[in-house]
Amino acid sequence: MNESYRDPTFDRVACREAAQQRHAAAVLCRLAHEAELQRERDKMPNTLLWIKRLRIRALVRNAMNRKRT
Repeated sequence: MNESYRDPTFDRVACREAAQQRHAAAVLCRLAHEAELQRERDKMPNTLLWIKRLRIRALVRNAMNRKRT
C-alpha cells in the first residue's frame, strides 16, 4: 500500500471539528459583545434609554412613511 495514502474520513472529521470550534468561538464572541452592550445600557439612566428608543422609533416611522410614497 502506498505510504502517502490518507483516508478522507479523517479530513472530514477534522473539518467538522474545526467548524464546530469556529462556531463556538463566534457564539462566545457574540455573547461577549451582548454583555458589553448590556453593561453600557446599565450605565445609562432609563430616561435616556426611552428618549433614544423614541428617536429610533420616529426615524423608523419616517423611513417607512417615505417608502410608501
